[in-house]
Amino acid sequence: MKALLLSIRTILRFRTYTAINVLGLALSLGCVFVLVRYIHQERTVNHFVPEADRTFLTAVFKEGEPRGSLGESGDRNNDPNYRNPLDHPAVEAFSRFMMFDDDFVTKDDYRYTVNTMVVDSLFFDLMPYGCKEGSLQLKPDEALLTPQAALRIFGTEHAVGKELVTSSGKPVRVAGILKEPSTKSSFQFDVVLSVYLMKDWSRVAYEVVRLHRPEDGDEINRANRTPMKLICYGQQAVYYQLVPLKDFYLSRQVSAYADSVTQGRPDVLRLLGLVAGLILLVGLLNYMNLYSVVMLKRGRELGMKKVLGAGKGQIFLQLYAENVCLNVVVVFLAWLLVEVTRRLVDAWFDIPVQGDLSFDLLLSAAVLFLLPLFTMLPPYWRYAHAAPMRSLSQVGVGGKATRSRTVFLFLQYVIAFCLTVAAIYLSRHLQFLLHTDVGYRTEDIIQCPFWKENPAATNDWEIRQQETKKKEAAFALLEKRIGESPLFTGMTYGVPPYDLQPDTRFRTDDGQEVESCHLWASREYMDFFGFRLLEGRGWNEDENEYACKLIANRAFLQALHIRDWRTEKVTPNQRFWYRSGDDWNKVPSYDIIGVVDDFRTGHLSGGNQPVVFIYQNGWRDFTFLSIVPGKRKEAVAFLNDLYQEAVGRGDFEYSLITDEIARLHEEDRKVTRIVITFALIAIGISCLGLFGLSLYDIRQRYREIALRKVHGAQVSDICRLLLCKYMILLGLAFVAGSAVAYIGISHYMERFPHHASLAPWIFLVAGLIVTLIALITVIWQIYRASQVNPAEVIKRE
Repeated sequence: MKALLLSIRTILRFRTYTAINVLGLALSLGCVFVLVRYIHQERTVNHFVPEADRTFLTAVFKEGEPRGSLGESGDRNNDPNYRNPLDHPAVEAFSRFMMFDDDFVTKDDYRYTVNTMVVDSLFFDLMPYGCKEGSLQLKPDEALLTPQAALRIFGTEHAVGKELVTSSGKPVRVAGILKEPSTKSSFQFDVVLSVYLMKDWSRVAYEVVRLHRPEDGDEINRANRTPMKLICYGQQAVYYQLVPLKDFYLSRQVSAYADSVTQGRPDVLRLLGLVAGLILLVGLLNYMNLYSVVMLKRGRELGMKKVLGAGKGQIFLQLYAENVCLNVVVVFLAWLLVEVTRRLVDAWFDIPVQGDLSFDLLLSAAVLFLLPLFTMLPPYWRYAHAAPMRSLSQVGVGGKATRSRTVFLFLQYVIAFCLTVAAIYLSRHLQFLLHTDVGYRTEDIIQCPFWKENPAATNDWEIRQQETKKKEAAFALLEKRIGESPLFTGMTYGVPPYDLQPDTRFRTDDGQEVESCHLWASREYMDFFGFRLLEGRGWNEDENEYACKLIANRAFLQALHIRDWRTEKVTPNQRFWYRSGDDWNKVPSYDIIGVVDDFRTGHLSGGNQPVVFIYQNGWRDFTFLSIVPGKRKEAVAFLNDLYQEAVGRGDFEYSLITDEIARLHEEDRKVTRIVITFALIAIGISCLGLFGLSLYDIRQRYREIALRKVHGAQVSDICRLLLCKYMILLGLAFVAGSAVAYIGISHYMERFPHHASLAPWIFLVAGLIVTLIALITVIWQIYRASQVNPAEVIKRE
């Protein structure tokens, strides 16, 4: 207690330096807490499952391909080549479930767009989401809702016991409201239905598997690495593997067809971790720098303690207690900053964090225990091992401490320069990507899923006939009204071209292979988007969708080293269509009839992807409409009214192609905003340290300044003298920071074929910004020092 009270008195004695120290470190830790909590959340996705270490998802891999996709291991075709990977004694239980994106449910004849998950009776035993209200025991005619879905559909009404109608036309009763899981989940859904509601859902299921032991997963994977040629995969050689549930979210080896199955980006987390480390380092250097000034002022005190018999243990205890007291205040202010700015951080950075009290307490405890130990060791080592007389004689004298403070300040500004260069470059890179010519028309185009299929129509002839009549009537009305409206200039159907993924391997006769995207497209689709035909021809009006012909882009020809595309045939590793009378076990080769210019798809920094167009004129996954420039609001209102008339009352969903392309780079925007904000904070913390150090260093030179003024030095001479030290330090920091930033950014951008250039002006602007802010910090103190009265200073000395 005595050491604690002494520590508090010491802290209060140096109020100015204490305030600067606390403010700088609190800002730094607040930023670190925000990022570390988000990184922890992303790294613990799906950890709400108590047995997560022995829970797995089934993935399907095609022979020779490094990436697989989630799927099920069932055998619906009684395939003679099939081997059941779950027929293993290590399997304790498994469950199958399906995800339906952009599904809908109806209440009071109003359609609500939802993501639906269809589960069997074992699902919630393996994935215990928890029940907030009602029961999780689903009967065939019952449904579960998430709290958000219940609020959106029923408002403040009590949802349990109410009735909904599914997209298949089946009425269901709400049996319960799910509880929010304790950690983030990969599976984003609104409504849960029983698999027994219908006989056949006509959707590939996913599989969650629980094993007796975690290590059994490796054994099962080794036993199932031999590929099987299965009918359900068009006789392609595939094999099944188990992917740990807790690792799936950040896995780059496995993907999922459903958008409602989310995955993170480990590269973004690594970058955010680096930013957190740098901002923490800036705060620590600032703290240690100013604490060394305080310790320099306390040299006489510590020297006298040693003369009076204080041992190393007592000095260690006092310094550690002081730092603990300071860090208690720092941690409190840091958490206060985090909580006060929570909504702002969520909105600006788009990194909402689900609270984890145990992790927050562990993080705070680690900071309170380890940080004081780290920050007090340098001064403790210096004074505990110095002779008492040496401590007394060095009161107010810099020596090695001055050099260490200069080095610390130099490092702070190196980091500030690095972050500022990174912030400017990432901003430029993001704008470069968003303004890249993607190679097809994107402006003033609306896309919408105008019609949503009834899952029950797949295997029920009567329902399918009814749905087909409704669908054709809805699209006939849509085409008629769009043709009559002056708000639109064109219309087509198809799949969006902006986010294609390589999913088919093509091979030439001489053995060249490439993984390529394929896009189903009609003649109207290609004309609508304006893909640039370079050679050959496009689709004819009477094109046969079963003809083995395709149109390729230049990247496809280059990847296969095709010189004369007119004579070359390419063979995919799968059939694109099935027709009675054909040999389904044989994959036909395709003629190339035309070549289009390369266009961007997926993340724009990824370069040109090989793409082929396959003819298709009957699919209406999305409706694309080009609107008259400046008429967006009127066009959306028109489409909403038309949707209510053609389909029925409900949520009309739409988006702009340009917005969807920008959404592909949402992670880049998030990282850019974080780096910009934290670069400014790093500059601010560095300037706090510069203010504290210059306050001490310049006052230490008051006698020198007075003597120079007595000998005729002008104010400009004094300012130049004092400013020279900081200009040299900032200049050296700029050179070092620019070099580190150049190496780091160049290395990071090596993975991206298409990126903004690292122009010299970026470094100059960063240097100018940091230098101006730093000079503004010290110029007032330098000017004030140059105005001192020599007589008063000499008299006081």
